[in-house]
Amino acid sequence: MTKVYSEHTLSSGTVVQIRPRTYEEWEAHEDERLQYLERLRAMQESGSVTGLDVEMFKGRKELRGKMLACWIKDFDNEKTRLRLPDIAEIEREASKMESEEIPLGNFDAGEPGQ
Repeated sequence: MTKVYSEHTLSSGTVVQIRPRTYEEWEAHEDERLQYLERLRAMQESGSVTGLDVEMFKGRKELRGKMLACWIKDFDNEKTRLRLPDIAEIEREASKMESEEIPLGNFDAGEPGQ
């Protein structure tokens, strides 16, 4: 499947190529999020407060990085020139793009009740 990026000029003037995730990418991220939550639950039950904090931050960082790598073309190189406000703007834009994919997919499947 060809991944189609669109050019976006951020408020900072930085130009990036972004795209929504594929369903397969979304599903993989959701599976990772569930595994992450299971690890947190196990650590909480064991009473490891410090380990729980470390795992929370580590997990959030990893998941966020994987999502950004899907959304932004050539993220490994682009991240060196992006500021945190740029990242937040990209996350908002990519989330909007992905939320539009849901109704589009439903229309492709036919009208409800058919």
